[in-house]
Amino acid sequence: MKKEQRPGIWLGHVYRKVDDVKKSTQFFKNLGMHVFMEKRSMAILELRGGTHLLLFKNTPQNDWVREQEFDLMVDDVKKVHARLKKEKLTVSALKKDLYHLTFKVTDPEGKKVVIYSSHTGGRLV
Repeated sequence: MKKEQRPGIWLGHVYRKVDDVKKSTQFFKNLGMHVFMEKRSMAILELRGGTHLLLFKNTPQNDWVREQEFDLMVDDVKKVHARLKKEKLTVSALKKDLYHLTFKVTDPEGKKVVIYSSHTGGRLV
């Protein structure tokens, strides 16, 4: 019997309400997500492992949407930080915590998105 190399469970969906779906979709696409679907009132972006970020237009019809805090992880945090800074996005300085090198980038809605260095140690996740 072959041992499974990846975990058997993953995060499915993360929800976020936004005022401008198009601008927010472009922002997250620029960070490295793939656009799965985009409409005026909603977009679905795909991350590694099949997790989806669902962006909903901030309207009364979408009051049922519960926003969730999330952070992102990348393979080369220094390279991503330099690229976003060069693109004139608002980024904080790189900081080292106990396990990660990290920084924050401001999205088009003015919300901070925390980006961490990976600590998967080469494991498939």
